Amino acid sequence: GDSLKEIAVVIRNAQNEHRLAVFGGDGRVVATLVLPAEVYYDPTLIPSPQGGQIGPEDVVVVTVAGDVLRITYANNALSSARILQLGAAAAATYDPLARELVFTYPQRNSVEVYSLVQAQWQRVRELNIASAFAYPVVRSGQAYYGVTVANQLTAVNRDTGNPLAGFPVALGGQAAGALVMGDVVADSPGS
Repeated sequence: GDSLKEIAVVIRNAQNEHRLAVFGGDGRVVATLVLPAEVYYDPTLIPSPQGGQIGPEDVVVVTVAGDVLRITYANNALSSARILQLGAAAAATYDPLARELVFTYPQRNSVEVYSLVQAQWQRVRELNIASAFAYPVVRSGQAYYGVTVANQLTAVNRDTGNPLAGFPVALGGQAAGALVMGDVVADSPGS
């Protein structure tokens, strides 16, 4: 409700309990929720079914067991519901252009893409890739870009999974996390 000023973060305490905390843009705690299991990777946001053109959004996390949890804020509290069971730990990202949830698996050479069909998330395609992605992918144009478990930067066609020309590229070290994409070099030709 207040112009993208809520901050959601997954927190693990000394007892290995995972919780989602939502803070306001002014630093106050809006709500917290103890999660039923260990979370695998960072949360992502998807449009809330109650939302309009802009917000509100729900938080999605994936547990190490592969449960995909949708966390919703309503009536001054957070609640969670399992929307998918993937069977393995995965990193999630939401593609707002295609309105798809994209899951990458550190132990599988595949990318799974889900769309909301009649109020249910359904797998619409699975891409077989040469090396598993270690982190969430980023979409640009018709490609997913990401870092593989082999510490390579790679780009694959988002419909076929085929690598783009020039990829993969060795990173020359171990990636510390997911990549970001933007216009860093103003006069670079890009693609």
